[in-house]
Amino acid sequence: MATINNRAPPASKEYDVNKILSLVEQTIRFNGGKHYTDAMFVAADEVYQNKIRELEVKFGTRITELELREKFRKEAEHNDGILVTFAKGIENTTAKIASACTIQ
Repeated sequence: MATINNRAPPASKEYDVNKILSLVEQTIRFNGGKHYTDAMFVAADEVYQNKIRELEVKFGTRITELELREKFRKEAEHNDGILVTFAKGIENTTAKIASACTIQ
């Protein structure tokens, strides 16, 4: 793949142009001196589409894993809050029982 940066200095642009021309010449040689055919495009597109599907599976799974981790983290925080509230309730109840049972 080759690109041209229009904001690059002239020397860099010339390098980019030469790189593109080299790529075109290489493609023509690879094709036996023939132009880029529809069959070649279909084959290249199939490879491209397969790669896209692979990435969707790979990163789609990763996103799902991250979403699950975030969900479990939030649930754990929520449950920790419930446990803290429960523990405080037990402490208060214990304190009330202790004060009610104090020998006078």
